[in-house]
Amino acid sequence: MRSGRWSFRYECPVDDLRQIATLRKKAILESANVHEDRPTDGFAGLVGAWFNWQEELPETDERKR
Repeated sequence: MRSGRWSFRYECPVDDLRQIATLRKKAILESANVHEDRPTDGFAGLVGAWFNWQEELPETDERKR
């Protein structure tokens, strides 16, 4: 973002071309929801993005709440 901070970041094995393509597409779509270092829908957009992220995490992921 303009501030130099990450608005989101994804990780996958460097040799997993299918996952790289999937995450690239996801990043492009999500970048449309961020403007001037803030979600376009304000706090509700931030909360919604967090819930969407949580739902996509595998059940065994330690970041899942």
